Amino acid sequence: MKIEIYPLEKVEINGVPIFFGMEKTAVEASFGRGEVIRGRSYYHRNEMAVEYGSDSRVTFLEFLGGPRATLRPMIYGVSVFDTPAGELSRLLAEKNGAPADLAQEGFFALFRNIGIAVHRERRPNDLLEQAHQQKLNGIQTPNDAYQRDLEAANHWSSIGVGSPAYYRSWG
Repeated sequence: MKIEIYPLEKVEINGVPIFFGMEKTAVEASFGRGEVIRGRSYYHRNEMAVEYGSDSRVTFLEFLGGPRATLRPMIYGVSVFDTPAGELSRLLAEKNGAPADLAQEGFFALFRNIGIAVHRERRPNDLLEQAHQQKLNGIQTPNDAYQRDLEAANHWSSIGVGSPAYYRSWG
């Protein structure tokens, strides 16, 4: 499945666009109803979420699952979940025209000028510290599990794509 993110404008899935401001009925005509959880419509095994405003128009899309996801969104010619977090952050900062507007110690970064936010649950240093603590406590983590977790921690696990107004009130 080919997914292209065009910040502040749309997301295309196999050439079918979801524009910001698009009516919910139009999205559902193309992609079905989705599974509604806490006001969001989820698609593709919950790896994509669409959020609508009070007027039932698209305000936000999110791709979830990180490196282990089956959906592989692209932005500015790179794969979101295959590009290391630092490299993607540098590209987004360049396109944003400034560093992240809001950041939380490597877990979250918001690039308001382009309407993009990225998030991850764990950072590589967190895994190293956890492994050290486990070793001190005599707990051995299987190397393959550690490597999978480290690979995931080196990448963003979600990307949010907001309408031009979506992130204005954040932070």
